[in-house]
Amino acid sequence: MIIERLRDRKEQGITLIALVVTIIVLIILAGVSLSLVIGDNGLMLQAENAKEANLIGNYQEQIELARSDIQANHMGIVTLDNWIDRIYEKGVVPQGNIIKKDEQNAVVITQEGYQFLITVDKETEYMGNTDTNVKIEDLKPGDYVQYNVPSKQFTIAATDTGYTEDQSFDTTNATNLWQILYNREGELEITSFKSVANLKLNRSWTESNFNHSVALSNSRIAYNNAITVLNAMCQNYINEEYATAARVIGSNPSNPVDGITTYVTTVKGSNSKVTNPGVKIGDNYYQEDYNAMQAATSQNSAGILNINENYFLGSRGISYETRGVSDYLPGIGTEDESYCIRNITQTGELGITQILGNTTGAGTNWFLWHTIADMGVRPVIKLKADLSVLTGSGTQDDPYILR
Repeated sequence: MIIERLRDRKEQGITLIALVVTIIVLIILAGVSLSLVIGDNGLMLQAENAKEANLIGNYQEQIELARSDIQANHMGIVTLDNWIDRIYEKGVVPQGNIIKKDEQNAVVITQEGYQFLITVDKETEYMGNTDTNVKIEDLKPGDYVQYNVPSKQFTIAATDTGYTEDQSFDTTNATNLWQILYNREGELEITSFKSVANLKLNRSWTESNFNHSVALSNSRIAYNNAITVLNAMCQNYINEEYATAARVIGSNPSNPVDGITTYVTTVKGSNSKVTNPGVKIGDNYYQEDYNAMQAATSQNSAGILNINENYFLGSRGISYETRGVSDYLPGIGTEDESYCIRNITQTGELGITQILGNTTGAGTNWFLWHTIADMGVRPVIKLKADLSVLTGSGTQDDPYILR
């Protein structure tokens, strides 16, 4: 009896051990199975990757088929523009999801965020998914963005500039490469990487045909209207899909409207020396933008000032020649005065261009009356607040593309 009881207990013990071992083995097998299914390289991830690869391949095929359609219907002639149009017609991506980088390349972005680089003479290249980690708030002054200016022709009248003739411009000649000047909690203001156009203020004379009264009149027109004309010119570079406002760099960032009515009211003596301009002449509106350009160092330690060209700042001043300094005071009739338009020089420094001089009028210093300001124009564009980053790294070669 006792022996049988011991045998029963021994068998029960063996059974419990076997059960525990079985459970442990099952747990291990379950872990291995789960790892195979949902691990870093599990079946589910492999299936997901295969699905994504198939979707990417399908998009790439549709993009290439759009090119084949054009080749079949246009005797083999494919341009970037008609290829883009055909991709839209086939409904491969929504309208607005193809961004031209230049005349040879464009980025096609699908609803899922997959990006493809299309080039007419190359096979379509998959570039990856959009970087959803890049937020507008993260962009830094100096970073490059692509901004497509609208296609527009416009004219600036000679009666507003003091120049000898009207000046016509085509915005399609402007650069599409711009840089961030301000990022105010996600609200961007950008300025063109280089001048979008050149504007002439005032007219040029030769000593033989110099006419004192006409030169004085033209110089006054150029000086008085300078900021108004420059700001009006910049309005033509607003792309309403992305932007809400424009002004010339260096004009009042808070209120770009030219609020200073500068004019000359009194001419004194036989030497026609200009005195008593009647209102305060000159402004320092340029200072905020000038400081911001110097501080925009995310891509260049020199900021965005030095671009090897002269360009206007939306600001005026008066230069007292005998002191050799520039001041903001009205003419006081005791100094040799020249009325100036501010500019940035080719070395990225602050400069002034005399546009209305009054030292002696005609005579040995006649050239002070004929100074022409022929410089570049850089608009500042205020972008809409609800834009997002589609792609790009913010460099000159790979600017941010916004939507």
